[in-house]
Amino acid sequence: PGPHIYYPPENYGYTPQELYFPSLDGTMLSGWLFPSKNLNKKELIILQFHGNGENMTSHYTSLAWTTKKGFELITFDYRGYGKSEGRLGHKGVIEDAVAVYNIAKKRAVETDQKIILYGQSLGANILLKAIEDFEDTHLIHSIFIEGGFLNHKEMAADVLSRFWLTWPFQWLPYLVISDAYSPDDFYKYFPEDLPLIVIHGDKDRIVPINFGKEIYSLAKPPKQWILAENMQHIKSMHDAKYRQL
Repeated sequence: PGPHIYYPPENYGYTPQELYFPSLDGTMLSGWLFPSKNLNKKELIILQFHGNGENMTSHYTSLAWTTKKGFELITFDYRGYGKSEGRLGHKGVIEDAVAVYNIAKKRAVETDQKIILYGQSLGANILLKAIEDFEDTHLIHSIFIEGGFLNHKEMAADVLSRFWLTWPFQWLPYLVISDAYSPDDFYKYFPEDLPLIVIHGDKDRIVPINFGKEIYSLAKPPKQWILAENMQHIKSMHDAKYRQL
């Protein structure tokens, strides 16, 4: 999550606008706004909540192609990632998510657009928790969850159970990890009638597919389950087949 720039946008034909904005507690965050590269605009802004590894300078590559289809794209780094200030923490990243949603919401109102929320891996977890605090949800077009999970303890225990050295300690997360910010009950506060699309790769070894199925099973309609065949962790949008969604 450090400041390293993995894939400079200009090397790939993109010229994003730099965004600097405060989180709810005043911590300064960094983001990018990618304008539409298509004259036939979709009147939709995609707001990306990226995963745990690296930072936005690598994660944007999974969705930057959407600007060629007429969408705008906003991506950002949580506190402690990239150029964003502060230190990573559960409460803080939820506040960061609300803050960036407010940025997207302001642009949506000013440009008469709606917002697609796209959460990937840890970003899906953060999004499903933060949406409880989102206002003016009528501006949201739909929500995509890719490679997501709900419960921090269950996810940590699953990781420990995969290796023989740590298998005996898979109970440890239930003692030392807090679930105060896990979105286990997201279905209770999820905005009514808002489409939820859950995507999960059947070859995902980072967040096994059962975690995605749990999200889908708990969600209320309208909802859609998309099995990304032969896809590893949050790789579906790198494949032309799934870009038709």
